[in-house]
Amino acid sequence: MKLWFITACLALAVGACASAPTTQYYRLSDTAYRLPATQKSNVVLRVVVAEPLKGQNLLYQTDAHTLHFAKQHLWAEPLDIAIRNQLANALNQQNRPVRFVPPSLQNNDTPELTVYIEQFHGRFDGQTQIEGYSVFKHQGKTTAGSNFSVLTAQQGDGYAAMIDSLSTGLQQVATQIAP
Repeated sequence: MKLWFITACLALAVGACASAPTTQYYRLSDTAYRLPATQKSNVVLRVVVAEPLKGQNLLYQTDAHTLHFAKQHLWAEPLDIAIRNQLANALNQQNRPVRFVPPSLQNNDTPELTVYIEQFHGRFDGQTQIEGYSVFKHQGKTTAGSNFSVLTAQQGDGYAAMIDSLSTGLQQVATQIAP
């Protein structure tokens, strides 16, 4: 009887170790900031993410009221920086009269575009959702602002397809937020 019990415990312990899930890390598609070569006036781009998005976990909305925080599917870098870099690259590709730069290139008189991300996740209906608003400030005064809401169809299943869809959605956000 003792031998049977010890064998069963060992089998359970070995089985538990063998089935431990692996953690996967994800990045948005265009998170390496590229400084445009053109000499234009700078606008500092800042991104502020809502509290639920500040963690490392990817989010998935499982029904109309429930968000699921993934445990083994995590962001490989801080989400606010990844979104900022991808948005800056997208904005700079739009041939605007200014270039969007990270806060490290700010001086005392640099205008500032702050993008607040309130929703950034996959959804149960096969879409990804990005919502928020932007505020443009110059010399301490708010001069413009706008809301944005983008739903993007997810092509395929899984977290990688969700990340691709979110990246596509950020391209659409870039067209809506520029002052």
